[in-house]
Amino acid sequence: VYEGNFNKMTDDGIEGSYNMVVNQIIHGLEEIIIKKIGDPLINIDNFSETHLRLIKKSIEQRNSIFLGLGTEQFNSVYNHIRKKDKKLADIIKLDFENLIEEGNELKSTYTHYYTINPEKLITYRNNVESLMLKFKIEVISLIDVTLTIGDSDGD
Repeated sequence: VYEGNFNKMTDDGIEGSYNMVVNQIIHGLEEIIIKKIGDPLINIDNFSETHLRLIKKSIEQRNSIFLGLGTEQFNSVYNHIRKKDKKLADIIKLDFENLIEEGNELKSTYTHYYTINPEKLITYRNNVESLMLKFKIEVISLIDVTLTIGDSDGD
């Protein structure tokens, strides 16, 4: 029932499926930036090897959602944006690809990056933030999505 309703909710506005998907991508990227990465030069615990693996997986999942990869038919956010602005859609796709590649290159421990090359961590965080801002500013205005506020109590 939920799948059928979701696939039919192609209208604009807060109840539309694109609105829900784009907002989940934005909130997921915000969570990576604020809760998982934070300030990599202050919060040492946030870049444990396990934590970094989860961050990379989360970015890969948001990319799959953006591209509409999965087992169910859904006209992807990428295709929806591409109809209105091919250049923006392709830039975001490339940003995701670059983030995934950049994440795959982060193989050492936090201590290694903190002492040898802290710029890699800061650059990674800034690139995630740049992608999130593209969604918050350009995507929502292009496809008439309403940005919702996410909080921890579920409403």
